[in-house]
Amino acid sequence: MKLPWFKFFPGDWLKEPSLTVCSPATRGIWMDLLCVMHESGRLSNLAGTSDQLARLARCSTADIAHALVELQTLGVAEVTSRNNGVTDYVTVTSRRLKREEKAREHTRKRVSEFRRNADVTPEKREGNREKSEVRGQKSEVREERELQDACTARAEPADCSPQFAERPSWAEFWAYCQSQHCGLAAEWYAREKFEAAEADNWRKAPNWQAYARRCKCWWDSDGKPMEQVPWRGRPQKRVPKHEEGF
Repeated sequence: MKLPWFKFFPGDWLKEPSLTVCSPATRGIWMDLLCVMHESGRLSNLAGTSDQLARLARCSTADIAHALVELQTLGVAEVTSRNNGVTDYVTVTSRRLKREEKAREHTRKRVSEFRRNADVTPEKREGNREKSEVRGQKSEVREERELQDACTARAEPADCSPQFAERPSWAEFWAYCQSQHCGLAAEWYAREKFEAAEADNWRKAPNWQAYARRCKCWWDSDGKPMEQVPWRGRPQKRVPKHEEGF
């Protein structure tokens, strides 16, 4: 793809020693050749006979011949010539434009490779779906095995349903609440939650230890009240004075 412009740094143009030594005519011809390189899509070189290059640079054949010798001698550009037995063909190459062209090509390949690796094809999506299904099946098998082990340990029938939790006694529940795993120190709060679970037949709490830890979180979120509010049956949050009113 042809770029609509090319980089030009006036400071580099003016400070290049080899270019400064060139005659004004050579500098003008070299600038024309750089523009033709860009416009022709050959971003770093031009090839043709002396007459053709002279027409491209808008100068005489003598001027282009002198400019090419000067550009090659002072190292401004790479100038090579070949003879097919009839006509001399000259190739003029800008080293700087050649380096920039290689850098762009390298960047283009790197970005293309990155995008190709990032693309998720239908085959990859199908493979990920199959892996997800396998993981789900393994999870179900593991849960069934844990349920069977729990039923065997409690000497209960093998077809017990997971919605019925192990029912602890109040002593077990309160002892766990005071342990370092839970840390609920308000006995009245723990008993209130225990009685609520008993009334619900522990249907919403298959794991009573986890239920006790949730009670601890509720107690913390209520500001750790140390006494029960008799008319509400649950702890009352204290409202700071700066939050009172509208």
